[in-house]
Amino acid sequence: MSPSRSSSPPPSTARATGSVDATPPRGPTAAATLSQGDRGPEVAELQGRLAQLYLYVGERDGSYTRQVTAAVLRYQWARGLTSDEPGAYGRQTRRSLESETREP
Repeated sequence: MSPSRSSSPPPSTARATGSVDATPPRGPTAAATLSQGDRGPEVAELQGRLAQLYLYVGERDGSYTRQVTAAVLRYQWARGLTSDEPGAYGRQTRRSLESETREP
């Protein structure tokens, strides 16, 4: 009688190195660009962060007004940020501002 061969594959040597998270990413890579006319809690957060740097002194009402646009523009100019549209809170501006401030 000849030795029988097993048809099952050899055991895997692969190991898991991390976990899978179904939660969508949050922060600069996931957030949309905010600009004049936008409203909501993200705008209120932006107003709070700008206020921490004394760039915005208006109400934190969640409205992206001309005053917010001017504050973002001053921030972008002072930091030499040129990737985002002037006065818009885009990826580069968000990343920079969030690195210097705390969540209000």
